Amino acid sequence: MNRSAKIVLVAAGVVIATYPGVAWLTGVAVQRRIENGQQALLQQVPYLQLVKQRYDRGVYTSTDVVTYRLVWPSPPAAHAPCNASSPCTVTFHNLIEHGPLPGLRTAAMATIDSTVVLPPKDRRAIAKVLGEKPFLRVHTRIGWLGGIAATVQSPAFTTGPRFSWKGFAATVTSRGRHSWSLKASLPGVSSGDPAGGQARLTDVALSGHWRRAFGVLDIGAFTLTADRIQATARHTGPALMMRHLSVSDTSSLSGGFLDLDVRLSADAFRLGTPARPVTVTHVVYALGVDHIDAAAMVALTKAIRTAEAGATADPAQYQANLMAAVFRCGPQVLLHQPVIRIRQVGFSLPQGSVRLSGKISVPGLSAADLRGPAVLPALKSHAQVTADVRVDRSLLTFWSGHNRQAATRSQALERMGYLSPAGTALVSHLVYTAGKLTVNGHPYPPVRPN
Repeated sequence: MNRSAKIVLVAAGVVIATYPGVAWLTGVAVQRRIENGQQALLQQVPYLQLVKQRYDRGVYTSTDVVTYRLVWPSPPAAHAPCNASSPCTVTFHNLIEHGPLPGLRTAAMATIDSTVVLPPKDRRAIAKVLGEKPFLRVHTRIGWLGGIAATVQSPAFTTGPRFSWKGFAATVTSRGRHSWSLKASLPGVSSGDPAGGQARLTDVALSGHWRRAFGVLDIGAFTLTADRIQATARHTGPALMMRHLSVSDTSSLSGGFLDLDVRLSADAFRLGTPARPVTVTHVVYALGVDHIDAAAMVALTKAIRTAEAGATADPAQYQANLMAAVFRCGPQVLLHQPVIRIRQVGFSLPQGSVRLSGKISVPGLSAADLRGPAVLPALKSHAQVTADVRVDRSLLTFWSGHNRQAATRSQALERMGYLSPAGTALVSHLVYTAGKLTVNGHPYPPVRPN
């Protein structure tokens, strides 16, 4: 046997001899990392409570069975399944394989295969349609440098002609605790009843990426799209349909200030009975808030989380703590002159379209202005609002045709200059400052002659 072969054999022997110890030490580090992540999660989500946990660590593998309770204390959820008097619980069974070669399949600190353990009653119901397949399965890979990659899967199933679930898949990646991304898809879900009522959701996609700033602010972008949302009460009853729905949320941080943008759009929105449907197209709602002081926002976020964590079982106390936190820290956000921008709000009917844009700011506020009864007068005197409204003349004529008083009123507004012609539309430019409103440069309400 030559020297190279001997060296390889000796190295292989060393690896084999030391591998159990390395795997056990890795298991210790993995357990500590899981516990730290769990503590961070419970701090971030006050409505999530740890009920019980059993962690059994082995040399190459460990098991972690953990049960959480979800409690929503606010009054809007008083009759929901997960409220203070009737909390929901969910149990996860985690099989953890330690590195450096978990399961001899990959190089990583660890891999975790997680399944949701349902209550016995629900488990029996799911078993009728899924058999031995778990309703939800998660596979997580923990990298040596702090990165995490997790895949979430739920299988497709059908329960007779009334309910169909086409599965769910998601991927979550993280480069440490301070940045992560998400991508998910839901091909479709539908349900119905014998009376003709039905609901359907198809081709839902979700994606986003974020980074943590100042320990509490999540900065990034999020997009949710759905090809169709449809609901019908009965064969001849009211119906709702949305086509090509898109919801996005974007935030950025620069120079200590935060900018937020929210946009909702839909190609078509239909509401009404089959005999008398109302169809609205080109629906857009785009709103932004610029120049939000990040330090003030951090203080407000922390105060709200503290209020939530201190009243998880009492809705009245929750509301009181929440309002106290907002009134204590919220004024600091206003003092740094944020600007609300109505980038675009509009829709179209067969008879025409409506568009609105504008800006709202409250410059020059002082701390004294935001104390006690002085708040409303101060906001009124400091507020600066501009808005531009555009209405197609054909749509205004259609609306006025159903209301003679409205027709007379719109004609009077046009004669006084509050509505100005712009091609096939009528427009108005509104300005509110120092407590006074003007429309197209004219004071409103109109100044009566002496």
